[in-house]
Order: sequence, then C-alpha cells, then structure tokens
Amino acid sequence: MNATNGDMLHAWGQHDIALDRSTKPATPTWGAHGIAVENCQWACGGEPSPTGNMRVWVDDFTNHTLTGFSAMGNALLQLGTPGIAGNGTSPLQFGNVADSAIATWRAIPSRSTQSGPTRIYSSDGDGGTANRVVAVSISADLQPRLEWVTAPIYDNPHSIALHKRSGMLVVADRDQNETRLVDAANGQDLGVWDCGLRLGVDGKLFGVRTLEIGGHDLVFVATMDNPQ
Repeated sequence: MNATNGDMLHAWGQHDIALDRSTKPATPTWGAHGIAVENCQWACGGEPSPTGNMRVWVDDFTNHTLTGFSAMGNALLQLGTPGIAGNGTSPLQFGNVADSAIATWRAIPSRSTQSGPTRIYSSDGDGGTANRVVAVSISADLQPRLEWVTAPIYDNPHSIALHKRSGMLVVADRDQNETRLVDAANGQDLGVWDCGLRLGVDGKLFGVRTLEIGGHDLVFVATMDNPQ
C-alpha cells in the first residue's frame, strides 16, 4: 500500500494461503495468522531493488506452514508439512503456527561474525497441540536447519518477539496469561517476565512486539479483557 494515501499498489497470496472450509464451506476464512518483514543485507528476495533486500514471512495456521515470499509475492521457501498438523522435527511439522520473529544476521549485537543465516523463531500454538517455540536458521541459499525446539510447556503461545539487545524472546503464552522469556541462543525457558502487567480475570495475551528507539527498549503487549 502507498504509505502516503493508502492506495493499494499490489496484492498477492490468494493462491498460496490455505482456506478453512471446515465450519462455513460457502464463506471460508483465510489461514494467514501472522506476518513478518525481513530486511536483509543482501538480495535475499531475488528481485531488483528497492524490494530485492526484503522477504515476507507468513504464518499459515490452516496449512500448518511458514512460507517465505519475495516482496512481490514469489514463494521462496516453505517450512512445515503442508496440510498436516504435528509436532515432528524430521521433517519439521507445525501444529497451529501463530507468529514468528525474524532475526537477520547481526540483528543480535552479541554475534561477532560478518555473515551467517537468518534465524526464525515461531510460536507454535493457536488452538493446536504443539504448544512450543521453534527456532530455524535459513542459509543464504535457502537451506533450512532446525536449531532447537522447546518442550510443550506453553498453552497456546500466541505471539513472539525478539528483544535484540539481550537476545531474549518474549512469548505471549495466551492461555496461561503469562509473558515468558526464552533464550534465543538455545531455547531455554527462563520463566515469567511481566513487569507488573495484570490481565484481570478474563484477560488474554494476544500479541507482543518490541521496539528500540531513542536509546529505550519498549515492549508492547496486546490483550483482550473479555471472555470469548
């Protein structure tokens, strides 16, 4: 979309994102649940500038996949087993993959080398049975490698964000009403981190994002405070 006036410039994905026809066959719902934009330091999208250094990652919880697209919608790589939910690791399966945080190489300051893979951290749980966090690295030639998988200790981990300065992941564990920290390097769950956040009797965590601006680290949490 045009950031100045909101005009639609280009749309894609209608042939790539799964449709859920299980409850309303005549009016199915799209499976796209999360989206993340990766700004690379090389032509990762395989297209001319200015969009060639971008990839778009879409969490499709109906198809149980995470797919990387170029900025113009060309499918580059798909993780997961299309159409099959599970918690396997070889091959990789997703339950209901809900959200992903993308770390292009050198996004985490503690990394000292000049080049390396992109890392993707996915919260695998929106009504599914996996209830875990998955880390996958993607090489420059689009070869995926499973880095680690947490135990299924969460209850619908609905959203995830990377705090780049510390190398920690913030997980919105929806049905346990907790924000938890996970070490991005090895997947170790470090426990509850809520900074005094109170969700109330019916509060549910739906989304979490981080932002570094003006020397400050900010964490944004989206909640719903009425029963479903």
